[in-house]
Amino acid sequence: MGIQSFYGFGLFVGEAHGLINFNLPDLAVAVVERISIQLNNEPLLPLSYEANVRFEGQPQIKGLFQNLG
Repeated sequence: MGIQSFYGFGLFVGEAHGLINFNLPDLAVAVVERISIQLNNEPLLPLSYEANVRFEGQPQIKGLFQNLG
């Protein structure tokens, strides 16, 4: 999600899902906790991401989400 900049993504693991928005890290805490439970309490972060979608004139969407703060 974003307009000319990437700032959030949907994450789906088993029955758990949610949006992680870099601009609203406090709201992402519950998402990270739900996903971690689905992963047998394995830590979710750091989480690397890379999108297959490309936009003309824009850099590839990829990075490392390390913390919620």
